[in-house]
Amino acid sequence: MVVSVDTRLSIIQRKEQTLAMSMGMRMSLALLGMSSEDLEEALKVEKTRNPFLKVCPYPTMMPFGSLSSEGGLDSLEAGRSVAEDLLQQIGLLKLPTEQRELANRLVYCLDERGFISDTVDEVCGYLGANPEMLRATVAKLQMSVEPAGVFAWSLSDCFRIQLLALNRLDPIILQLLDRLDLVARQDVEAICELCGADIEDAVDMITEIRALNPSPLVRNLAPPVIGQEPELSILPDDQGGMTVALNPAAFPSILVDDGLFDRVRAVEIDARALRYYRDCHKGAAAFVVALQKRANTILRIGQQIAEFQRRYLVSGHTLDLSPMTTSVLAKALGLNKSTVSRALKNCRIMTRHGVRRSDEFLVRSISKISVEKSQGQALHRLSVIIRSEDKRNPYTDLELASVMQKAGFDLSRRTIAKYRDLIGAPGKAKRRVS
Repeated sequence: MVVSVDTRLSIIQRKEQTLAMSMGMRMSLALLGMSSEDLEEALKVEKTRNPFLKVCPYPTMMPFGSLSSEGGLDSLEAGRSVAEDLLQQIGLLKLPTEQRELANRLVYCLDERGFISDTVDEVCGYLGANPEMLRATVAKLQMSVEPAGVFAWSLSDCFRIQLLALNRLDPIILQLLDRLDLVARQDVEAICELCGADIEDAVDMITEIRALNPSPLVRNLAPPVIGQEPELSILPDDQGGMTVALNPAAFPSILVDDGLFDRVRAVEIDARALRYYRDCHKGAAAFVVALQKRANTILRIGQQIAEFQRRYLVSGHTLDLSPMTTSVLAKALGLNKSTVSRALKNCRIMTRHGVRRSDEFLVRSISKISVEKSQGQALHRLSVIIRSEDKRNPYTDLELASVMQKAGFDLSRRTIAKYRDLIGAPGKAKRRVS
């Protein structure tokens, strides 16, 4: 019997590890192909639902303000605290004098998330309040004070308040709020069985709940505005080489707030809610790792571009572009071609000649033999040959192919004819001058 249980646990553990890896890989691939603007939006969305993402630089003070040694709340900003913000809102509510006094005292009973983590009996004990009045006062504060979810008794209660504020609370999703561990695992089958819902409804409920803020009073710095900043800079250095660097303005510095997670874990007694917080913490870690991988991949690609296109980066002339494709880059970096394509999709590069799109550095070779020659170079050389030929006895396309081959451009007569049309040069008969 013991062996059977151990085996089952081992299988479950391996399955969870596989799912976690898949989630991390999917997130890495998704972020890799994003433009700076898309990345900014993704960060904003993830930060709204995940209190464990920390944007740097980070305030030296506590993000919400736990109980200090004097029993007050630490300041959130200079000259203003979370407590003052909540007290100001309470001052605008129409409450009886006794309820108002109780509401003001409840502000200092909140934990870092904005929850009343003690039980009704415990709160009544140290505030000397009546249980019925306490419940009525808390209910009024939950419906009236922002952000939605503050003054909740638990994580499920916090989500209930937020869904109610969004007019998205129904009996089915309310039933699921008691099993947040299933939401954390995204166990669609178990949710369907619990709520009597179909797969589509189960997925929708998971999405709705995971978009809610599990710690409404944890405030963080707003995500930086990335905008149109180039991701890379490739500039000449003093030694005649190239310096490749990431642009910090296009790569926000994001960390996982392990300290906040430890504090939440210390006060959360509901195992199912704790499972949800653990999922958020893992998600934050996966997001940070994905951002780091994105930055590292773009930097490595930039280093290869600097190596392949050094002449162009110095001169700025398109004729100095060397043949370079995503396949060539992928082979040089030991990466999959699709990975390189995603990274280059929206990447912008600052050069001494201005900001360039990454695809401007991609050039195909003219043939498998002339792998170091590009079409632009071939067209330029063909144009020079035709302009300098004997006008009384111009070259035929076959002769042009021979002259081009001597110059290192291995092209067929048919290709020469096509290239001649591209540069607007007529055939031999029309180029002949009597």
